[in-house]
This record gives sequence, structure tokens and C-alpha cells, in this order.
Amino acid sequence: MAEELLTIEHLTKQYGENVILNDVSLTVHKGEVVVVVGSSGCGKSTLLSLVYADNPQSYACDIRLFGHQRGKGES
Repeated sequence: MAEELLTIEHLTKQYGENVILNDVSLTVHKGEVVVVVGSSGCGKSTLLSLVYADNPQSYACDIRLFGHQRGKGES
């Protein structure tokens, strides 16, 4: 099996009472191509901001990049 580059487990994100992402799990392996599509307001930008740590709540989520848990001191 190819190396895991990104792993997201049971990610839920909401603003107030509006649930933007609900129980999202995703694994991307080396060599895979991933496309995120959806209508306006469905959470595409929110998902990417959590992956790229542009969202302060990204450190509270179960996100692993290159096998390392987010929030363990990486930059």
C-alpha cells in the first residue's frame, strides 16, 4: 500500500448551529489525485482551511499529515 499523505478521521465543523462538515473521514495516499467538488457553501474551503491549518480549529481535529498528528509541534 502507498504511503498515507493525509488522513482525516470523523471531522465535524460547525459555526453556531450550522453544521458545515459532518463526520468527514478521508485518506489520501501517495500518487492519488483528489478533487473536492460541491455547491457553494457546502464546506470545500472550510475543509481545505483545516487541512492547511489556516483555521485555528485545525489543531483540535484528528488530521494527520505525512503520518504526523496535527498539533504536535510541526510547522
